[in-house]
Amino acid sequence: METILSTGMRRRFYVLHMLHNSNGWVTIEQLMKQMEASRKTIMRDLDYLAERWPDRITIDYQEKFGVRLWQSTHYSIHDIYRTMLKESSAFKLLEAVFFDPTENRDYWGSKFYLSQSSLYRLTHRLEADLSARGMRLNRTPYAVEGSNERQIQIFFKRFFWEIYGIHDWPFAFDQEAVNEFVEKLNHDFHWNHEDVDRVDLAFAIGVSLVRSEQGHLLLTDPNLTDKHRELINSMEKYRGDIERIIRPLGYKMPKGWKEDFILTIFWWEFAWDNPEEERCLHKLGYEFIDTIVEALGLTIDPESRQKIQDSFIKSYMRHKVYPYPRYIFYDRNWFASNVLQSYAPLFKEVLEKVLKDLEKKTKMPWYSMYFDHMLVMISSCWKDFSLQIDSLRKPAKVAVFSDLGMYHAESLGNYLKSVYQEKVEIIIQPASIYYLKDYPRPEADLYVANFSMEDVPFDDLFIVEDIPSYKNLSELQRKIDKLRVPSLRDFPFLG
Repeated sequence: METILSTGMRRRFYVLHMLHNSNGWVTIEQLMKQMEASRKTIMRDLDYLAERWPDRITIDYQEKFGVRLWQSTHYSIHDIYRTMLKESSAFKLLEAVFFDPTENRDYWGSKFYLSQSSLYRLTHRLEADLSARGMRLNRTPYAVEGSNERQIQIFFKRFFWEIYGIHDWPFAFDQEAVNEFVEKLNHDFHWNHEDVDRVDLAFAIGVSLVRSEQGHLLLTDPNLTDKHRELINSMEKYRGDIERIIRPLGYKMPKGWKEDFILTIFWWEFAWDNPEEERCLHKLGYEFIDTIVEALGLTIDPESRQKIQDSFIKSYMRHKVYPYPRYIFYDRNWFASNVLQSYAPLFKEVLEKVLKDLEKKTKMPWYSMYFDHMLVMISSCWKDFSLQIDSLRKPAKVAVFSDLGMYHAESLGNYLKSVYQEKVEIIIQPASIYYLKDYPRPEADLYVANFSMEDVPFDDLFIVEDIPSYKNLSELQRKIDKLRVPSLRDFPFLG
């Protein structure tokens, strides 16, 4: 739904993202080309970012190199993205309409200091984006409507989750009471939810209570099984918890609240069309995990395997009940995926092939819509993922030379070994070189020296100070990591 943001806000968002993802300097020309904006506009955006968040980011500018972003170690860049979304007129209006679907155009224009023409353009963009997700925006009064109430509630759950995250709370309900209710459910039904799942459920409960109090219920076609009736009966136990949450606001439990509420609490029980579909998908999940493990030549412990299997199943079911992107504007998985693809390119290639094959076999857009999610999910659920991925890499052979003599070369080699550990195999220059024009040069992947070695190809040589600086070590680290990436030719699955 990026089009609902103003052009300026959207551009600033991407300028920040481009600087954040860069390892160094980004030229103004690069930003101008990427954003299709003038130099003056880009400089104005940079000033806005630097002045708006001086405690969180610093933007260096040099005429020769361009701009570079320094990020505070006390704040996450994600907090800035969320703040930018919160300050957007589109997000403010959509949030306000969710909580109060009774006001008309004049009221919202006055509340947000928008002219009639500005409100019209904003509303038009909202209508287009909501329509793409199966919803519509009624203007008399302003209210979000649609034929599938479940999808509306999922949309707003993701909307609030994206803006407020795990630490803030948008609802008037007592957050502590909601969290205690979630903890009780987690304990009673042995879910073993992670923090992110607990927060997700808390937001779902908040959205469900607001919409049901406004008269929007999920359950339009009962068609319940014995299992569903059992779940409905089990909700009576939690009547006191629900009343504790809604009583301070004067909410009243609508008729059929138990039947409705189980679709929020036990949403996955309503995702399957039939038992055969469930059996087939479980089998598909096991095969999915086996294929990845075998293609990489790694091992996986039973606990990690089960976590990935559970997440695989949930991904399928979530798509069935909500076949739209999981994010509204800011996809946190996409940011994490970019880092993972650089760190584990082989894993990226394997997963990409597996998901594309899976997408051809099923009606589920495993690759086209969920690649980033699956990449991040697997790396998080696989307990020793980073260690196993690193085990696929061979040490880089690094030959160390010094024009200060053998002792210094050996000292420099030991220093590099202490920094990079098993990532490198250090080879010290075989002899003194001060009087030789043609000195022996052992075979290596990389040559590190404190002087220019004219007989070494440019890409194979890395010059450091006598005692390597932090900058030397950081840049050398990236060079070594690239050398250690295994060749795709070594993995038949990718051939």
